[in-house]
Amino acid sequence: YSGSSNPVYGSLTNPLDLGSGGGDWGGYDGGDGGGLIFIRADIINVDGSIISNGGDSAGSAAGDGSGGTVNISAAHITGTGAITANGGGSNNGVGAGGGRIAVIYSNAMTLPPANITSLGGNGYYGTGAQNGTVYLQQQ
Repeated sequence: YSGSSNPVYGSLTNPLDLGSGGGDWGGYDGGDGGGLIFIRADIINVDGSIISNGGDSAGSAAGDGSGGTVNISAAHITGTGAITANGGGSNNGVGAGGGRIAVIYSNAMTLPPANITSLGGNGYYGTGAQNGTVYLQQQ
């Protein structure tokens, strides 16, 4: 079996796209693509998680869903939580690519950048999918 990946799409600095759903295979449904999270606020405290991950497929060689979008603009971003737009893939189907995250802040960000991820998923079939993008900018 061979196939091709979807082309890269969306804006790096102002993403607004949903993640792509995975294809079905032999009666197994593909995973859902991640959604769109769009936040504009003065202060954002992330002590939990902001998640727009792609979903896992139902199995076999069905495709997992790619990560969605997290688009945040704030004056201050604090906390110790996580922001993710990871691709689906838990070694069951065909791993999906990471999504896109843009975080723009004007004053300060104390949320650790390592807590912001857009990782490609690992599938049982083929190699692991590619990571998405993480864009951080102080204005």
